[in-house]
Amino acid sequence: MTLRTLVVMRHAHAAEGARTDHERPLTPRGQREARAQGEVAARLGWTVDHLLCSDAARTRETFARFQQSYGRDVPSQITPRLYLPSLRTMLDVLGGAPDVDWLWVVAHNPTSEELVRALGGAAVGMPPATMVRLTGAGPSWVEALEDPWTIQEVISPGA
Repeated sequence: MTLRTLVVMRHAHAAEGARTDHERPLTPRGQREARAQGEVAARLGWTVDHLLCSDAARTRETFARFQQSYGRDVPSQITPRLYLPSLRTMLDVLGGAPDVDWLWVVAHNPTSEELVRALGGAAVGMPPATMVRLTGAGPSWVEALEDPWTIQEVISPGA
């Protein structure tokens, strides 16, 4: 049985007033939050074997600023399927991830919170840029996602 780590990250604070919701960029506060979370992940020694990211501007920018301060190249996949998905769609996307030990997803609420609750069995509030680290086990991501996970850490900006 392979031990797996999933980090669910909500995008950082986003601006209002873009032409469409999909095009909303990060605010200066959101830019700082994303960079700070990259520094935290690096300091804690968290690994990013592969990262899945919504194709919305705010999630892509969160990932880009996170990666800059994380200090390492991060294999990633940007997908429109993670833009405001249902829980079932998010689970399907995660189940199709490469066979890695540490998988990250940068997405949106309410589905990020729903995913943590569904896997970890507890409700966790996820303000912008919050990272939740969960651990589970399974021979593949599809099989691991069928079993309960353990919430290990919740890290919000400035916490």
